[in-house]
Amino acid sequence: MKIKIALDWTPNANHAGLYLALLNGWYKEAGLEIELISAENNQEEIAPIEKLFRKQVSLAIAPCEMVVKSHQNGYKELMAIAAILQGTPTTFATVKNKGIDSFEKLNGKTYAALEIPFEKPVISQLTGGNYNSVTPQILDIYKLLFDGSIDFVWLFKNIEVVEARLKGIELNFFSPEDAGIPYGPCSLIIANREFVTDYSFVLQNFFDVTTKAYKEVVANPEKAAQTLHEKGKEFFPDLKLLTETIKASCSYYLTDDKKWGAVNHDRLDA
Repeated sequence: MKIKIALDWTPNANHAGLYLALLNGWYKEAGLEIELISAENNQEEIAPIEKLFRKQVSLAIAPCEMVVKSHQNGYKELMAIAAILQGTPTTFATVKNKGIDSFEKLNGKTYAALEIPFEKPVISQLTGGNYNSVTPQILDIYKLLFDGSIDFVWLFKNIEVVEARLKGIELNFFSPEDAGIPYGPCSLIIANREFVTDYSFVLQNFFDVTTKAYKEVVANPEKAAQTLHEKGKEFFPDLKLLTETIKASCSYYLTDDKKWGAVNHDRLDA
């Protein structure tokens, strides 16, 4: 059977282990047919979680808010089955030359919305409820931050912050925890309960191969980047950006005891 996985974004360092296993043929060797569906190819602009609801894909990558919100809305079939990243690699950021270097200075500023659950109350707590919001095309959000069109965004420290540095753009950072907002796991792999029940053996194979791949990335990030670039240039055309973002991600891929995929229940409960 083919396992279709809807990515949360275009291919990037967060997905390094998935693509390393795919491009090296490790999934195929394990009897798995894996298709990774990039947000860049999402002509209908259907969110990964919605594709999962409609059973257009087997798995989706999304933040924990998506699972919590679906349960609140009565749809309790969604399950978080693995965390791609550990800790809190997400942060709010402003371009340093704008002088917005504290939470207080976010008041009245313009935020580019991702339109994810609980986003509005989080931003309200950061700004005291005084902010402007725009909703650009999802893949344009960080370009708008870098060129100064908007004031602050929610991004990944290991991805967009690195990209900004390579472009010579300095950023200020504000993590959710700094504002007293507990934030659960981001970049979760999510499934419908029925799929997990019916295909538990297939999923175990998938987890075994994916764990091997992420451990390989951590063991040799530069080699992993080179492999991804050479075998998947259409996904990873910029070797320097890929290498630097993978290096910045290595501290997030595994738990302290070197496990991949574990979901920290205390953080999720908070």
